[in-house]
Amino acid sequence: MPVDEDFLRDAYRALDRGEWHRSAEFMHPRISWHFVEGAAPDAPDTLHGPDEIVDFWRTFFDAWDEWEMTPQRFVESVDGRIMVSVHFTARGSGSGVPLELEFCQVITVVDARIYRVDQYLSRESAEQDCVPIESPGR
Repeated sequence: MPVDEDFLRDAYRALDRGEWHRSAEFMHPRISWHFVEGAAPDAPDTLHGPDEIVDFWRTFFDAWDEWEMTPQRFVESVDGRIMVSVHFTARGSGSGVPLELEFCQVITVVDARIYRVDQYLSRESAEQDCVPIESPGR
């Protein structure tokens, strides 16, 4: 199954804009989000279901005056999951403190919606769990 980049890019754009009402378009009803590495302070290791995930992201993004979560690269793994390299930038609400980081998400799509997200601090860590399909020039 080829990577549906348009679907995933649209999901990231909706998250970036805080378009929480669109979560059902992208999230499977039984979605789970796993912070394998680098969970936000006071965040659980795993979030279950669209409502819990949306509530978490609303609270998380309230800490920032501005933010942008930009997918950089989509790579299909040998087991059909999709590894996404993500660039995140933000400016603290009130403090103005900037934050910039790179991380990687491994996404499982079921029934044309995101069923599971595993989040890692680095691509190297993600590749230990999700082996990319080798391609020429890689």
